[in-house]
Amino acid sequence: MLAVKGLEKSFSAKGDVVRAVDDVTFEVAEGEMLVLLGPSGCGKTTVLRCIAGHETAQGGSIRLGGEAVFDAAGGMDQPPERRRIGMVFQNYALWPHLTVQRNLEFPLRARRMKAELAAGEAVHQAARLVDCVPYLQRFPGELSGGQQQRVALARGLVAKPRFMLFDEPLSNLDALLRAQVRHDLHELHRTVGFSGIYVTHDQSEAFALGDRLAIMRAGRIEQIGTPQEIYGRPLTEYAANFVGLSNRLVFDPAGAGRWSLQGGSGREVPVVTREASDSLTLRFRPHDVDLLPATTTAYDGLVLEGRVVDSVYEGRHYDLSVTAGSATLNVHAAAPEGARFGPGDPVRIGLRWHIGSWFGDGRRVEVAARAETTST
Repeated sequence: MLAVKGLEKSFSAKGDVVRAVDDVTFEVAEGEMLVLLGPSGCGKTTVLRCIAGHETAQGGSIRLGGEAVFDAAGGMDQPPERRRIGMVFQNYALWPHLTVQRNLEFPLRARRMKAELAAGEAVHQAARLVDCVPYLQRFPGELSGGQQQRVALARGLVAKPRFMLFDEPLSNLDALLRAQVRHDLHELHRTVGFSGIYVTHDQSEAFALGDRLAIMRAGRIEQIGTPQEIYGRPLTEYAANFVGLSNRLVFDPAGAGRWSLQGGSGREVPVVTREASDSLTLRFRPHDVDLLPATTTAYDGLVLEGRVVDSVYEGRHYDLSVTAGSATLNVHAAAPEGARFGPGDPVRIGLRWHIGSWFGDGRRVEVAARAETTST
């Protein structure tokens, strides 16, 4: 449905050239929702604006439904109104002096769809899809944020675009409303079946809405795959951190296939990798950690002694900040029976060998032999 190849876009800022989009290539299939995930400034919105025709790239090509809408080498650059792309913005972008009905009619007028405009059915159909028919005669200023975003969704769909673009459309909503509109958008995508790209910095939004995710970093795609692939097998430390593997332990080589934890009082692990590396990094999620009783004598994984920096009791679980060696780890785990944790208390934590992802020089490495059971 959409093919982006070698897209490049630079801006001049205070005399310097900033590469906002750097050789970005991807495809979106018919009916698929691709999520561009990354922090502010990584280039995801610029990619979106280039596809919509609101920015002109300096390199690459964009094909939509088999038709070229942009080709830098051939000098082709269709204007936005000819690309038949619907777009939903972060700030709603509704005309404040027009009623909701007139706002929904605007894309039909811009595309000179006179028959659809005269019949009026396209406006009502789009309004019904997002449950905003009761607001048609109101002005945007008379609506809540959630209602305005529903109108913005309807406006993006009213002209039956070939493709939909979403630029962080839920970021201005409060948490409860954001969850509700996210659910509604997921249902809308399932029932209508449009193809689109959704831009966000929020991992939960990305996993809820994306058929595939593309993690972006400094204008480039770091990794692209299904939510399951990226969650379970991040290819770089950057991608791992972005999908929740926030805990990080660094090991230095100790000889004979063993690695020593930095600042860990000589704690070693016999991990063998196929790739040579000056150091190894183990990344894992806060809920991957076990809180161990002081009486533990054997554990099939890495055991670390640490001290509690901060502690929050949540009934069945503790949220702890723990120093272990030179690392500060976040732990979300069930406490051993009768255990209590406060700042400064000693704590024993365990990480099973099959949990977590290993990286060498920032990129994923495969482990050829796991460590043996650790006795303590």
